[in-house]
Amino acid sequence: MDIGELQNVGRSVITVLSFAMFLGIVAWAYSGRRSKGYEEAAKMPFEHDEELPSELNSTDATHTKRKAS
Repeated sequence: MDIGELQNVGRSVITVLSFAMFLGIVAWAYSGRRSKGYEEAAKMPFEHDEELPSELNSTDATHTKRKAS
């Protein structure tokens, strides 16, 4: 077996291992054990209790409408 054949075998092994790792990550991400964590993370933006600063909470018409040309 010369060096070229050895390189091709090495590349094939790395490709198969990489694909197996990819499938493992996909299986881990979509597993049922992870669903609770994903549900909690999805609710995080809505659990913010602080109010917006007054300048961001303004209903001033200059901020919501474009000026007529």
